Order: sequence, then structure tokens, then C-alpha cells
Amino acid sequence: MLEILKTIYSKKMELTQIVKLNNKGVQHFLNHELEGAKICYESVLALNPEDATALNNLGFLLHHEKSFENALTYFEKAISIEAKPNYLVNSGNSYAMLGKYSEAKKQYLKAMKIAPDHITGWVSLAKLAVYMKAYDEAISHWLKAIQLDEKEGYIIELAKIYIVKNEFETALDCLATISNCTDNPEIWFQIGRCEFQLRNHGLAKKAFKKALSQLPDRLDFRQYLALNYIAMGETKAGLQQFEFILKLNPENYQALTEKGIILCSMELFDESLICFDKALVMKHDYAKAIQYKSTVEARIK
Repeated sequence: MLEILKTIYSKKMELTQIVKLNNKGVQHFLNHELEGAKICYESVLALNPEDATALNNLGFLLHHEKSFENALTYFEKAISIEAKPNYLVNSGNSYAMLGKYSEAKKQYLKAMKIAPDHITGWVSLAKLAVYMKAYDEAISHWLKAIQLDEKEGYIIELAKIYIVKNEFETALDCLATISNCTDNPEIWFQIGRCEFQLRNHGLAKKAFKKALSQLPDRLDFRQYLALNYIAMGETKAGLQQFEFILKLNPENYQALTEKGIILCSMELFDESLICFDKALVMKHDYAKAIQYKSTVEARIK
């Protein structure tokens, strides 16, 4: 009887130690102390090679280090012991990073079959569908995620798909469901994109300016504002925005090309050619710069 009690006590102590080591490893990982985390997880597996939590945690760490094949080895062993939805999603993410998209999708779907309310699975499915340009499928998955948690980020991602599909009114309706967008410049930017495409340039201008008031150094926000100014016929204001972008990032070949196009419209051909040449030094095969440079040179001749 005493020996049985000793065995039970020993196992309880071992289990307590394993839990502590796993928790300590997670804390190391969150503090970006990867070596410390790895030592903790390996210590757990030395005590119990079948500890699914440590196997999954070590796989997650290896995935973070971009060692995707090795990560899958640990995820698959964890899943063979206990097929938890988060283990399946983690393995799906490693498959996706290896370009094995059908395998990734299978893992995500297995996770959703086990736990239909596992939101990370729906988000992973949605992101994979977007990458594969299966936009209707992505919309379905984002809607499932939003049903579970109406996060602003999920709604924005859904709106971005509608924008890609040129369904700008639907995207605006989607963004309108966010109760308070004043603190999120990304929402204003997406609203601006929709209004720009719908040729509501006055509304687009207001939206882009609201976005920039909070993030003045976001070059994509400023580039859209510049293009919107040009669409409104305010060429000089557009030019000023591109010059500001180039101050922040002198090697932005796209902004250089757009600046060259504006200068061309103002019949400042020599200056526009300088912009196109600079852009082509940075990206020699940039089609837009090649096209406009050829047009300007023909115009000069």
C-alpha cells in the first residue's frame, strides 16, 4: 500500500513539474526568450515524451523560427496523442507556409469539425481563401468568424474582399456596422478607397484626411489622397502629396512614376523623364514607368 501511495505521489509531483515547465516555457516565449522556452519544453519531453502540450508548444516555437518542416513533426505527434483544434490549426499554418495549401485546408477543416466555434480556424480558412483568390469562400469564412466575435479587424478584412470584388457599396455597408470608427484610421482608409472608386471624391478626401490625421506617415494613405486630388483636378495638391511621400521614402519607384505622370500632364517633360529614369533605376522592369517614359519621349520628338 505504501509503495502505491509513493507511486501516486511521485506521479503527481511529476505532473506538477510538467505543468510548471510548460507555463514557464510559454512565459519565456512571450518575452522573446526562445532558447529558454525551448529548454523548458524539451525538459517536459524528457520527463514525458508523450506530453501533447509540450509537443505543440515546441512546434509553435519552431514555426516562429520558420523551421516549418520540423514544426510539423511536433504538431503531428501532438495530434496523434490528442487531436485538439488548436494543434490542427497550428499544423495547417505550417503546411500553408510550406506552400502545401490543400493539406493546410484539410487541417483547418478537421479543426472546425471538432470545434465549430474555434474562431482561429475560421480566420485561418478565410486568410487561406483570400491568398488563393477564392473570394466567395473567404467571405463565407469571415462571416462565420464575425458571428463568433465582431472584431473590427475581421470586419475590415471582409470589407477589403468586397473592395477587391468591386462591390464598393457592400464594403461601405460592412464598414458601417462598426459602431465607432473614429479611433481606427484603417477604417477611414477603407471608406476612402470605396468612395474614391465610386467617384465620390469629396467624401474620399475627408476619409483619407481623417486616416492621415492619426497616421501621417502611412504612405499608402497619402498615395490614395494624392490620386484623389488628381481625380478632383487639383493637380498641384496631388503633386505635393507625392513629393511628401518621396521625402519619407526617396526610393518609392511607384510614387516617382506618379510624380512623373503629373509633371507630364503639366507639360514639364524633362522633369517627368528624370522621375521615370529614377524609377527605372530602382525597378528596371516597372511597366508603368516604361510606358510613360516612351510616351513622353515620343511627345518630345
